[in-house]
Amino acid sequence: MTAARREAITRRPGRGSSPQEGRLDPQRRAASAENRLAARFCTAVCGVALGGLVLATLAYELRLLRTGEPVGPYPMSMYHLMPAPGTSPVEGAVGAAGADFSQAYTSALALRHGESAYRPTTEAFKERWRRPPGYPPLPNSLVVPLSYLPLADAMLVHTAVSFLALLAASAAVLWKAGLRRHVARVALAQASLYFLTPIGVTHLERGQFDLWVATASVLAAGCVFLAGAAPALAVLAGLLGAVKWTALAFLGCFSALGFLLSRGRQRWAFLSIPLTAALATLPFWRGLRAYWHTIQVFGI
Repeated sequence: MTAARREAITRRPGRGSSPQEGRLDPQRRAASAENRLAARFCTAVCGVALGGLVLATLAYELRLLRTGEPVGPYPMSMYHLMPAPGTSPVEGAVGAAGADFSQAYTSALALRHGESAYRPTTEAFKERWRRPPGYPPLPNSLVVPLSYLPLADAMLVHTAVSFLALLAASAAVLWKAGLRRHVARVALAQASLYFLTPIGVTHLERGQFDLWVATASVLAAGCVFLAGAAPALAVLAGLLGAVKWTALAFLGCFSALGFLLSRGRQRWAFLSIPLTAALATLPFWRGLRAYWHTIQVFGI
């Protein structure tokens, strides 16, 4: 048997010619399995959302055939609708949606005209349903530029920006992590959950700020496996935590574990998440005192 023949038999497919190459093959197989799992998970999320939409449509058609009565479309908001009277650009409509965004919008109007975001004196700047203004000082200030637009247009801009921010953060983290093949799949899964499920439509109808919580969570997770970009991601996550305080519970626990389990520069990046959130909030300390009443009534 020739030497070339013996070498060809020895170096069979799937085997390395050295111990180092032999160790790499299991790693490649594990990475390939993880990629397949991620792809299947995203496909399953999209499939469930689309499947629910199809089943709901069939149920609607069956009810229509049996009763002759129209029913509401699917998906619908899980809450009762709260249109703001007199805010719709469509003639004859009750009003634009966005009951939660309206709280930040009216607070921003008050700030733009030199009044308190939490205790305005002008009737037009007061909360439309007489609820205590529900957002911390930072988002009220960030919405001030949008207050130059009508409520309906301002809410559409806020919704588009917050959703695109989630897509951009997810894509950036995946790209930096070498997982660019999953960017489109993850974006499609996120869009399916947001636009095709009752929970997503509830968020959409109320104009809530929870997409900023999701974006902060994505950035915080990126700090784990992107050590070089961890400081920048941590600062951005902390800023978003100051926008929506419900993110602070997750970010605080996540930061504590990251600080305890990491080393070097990455360790201090985790610590900067709550520090950034605090520093972004402290300049509004006067508003915090007024916001305390809302916390007592509704919580954070």
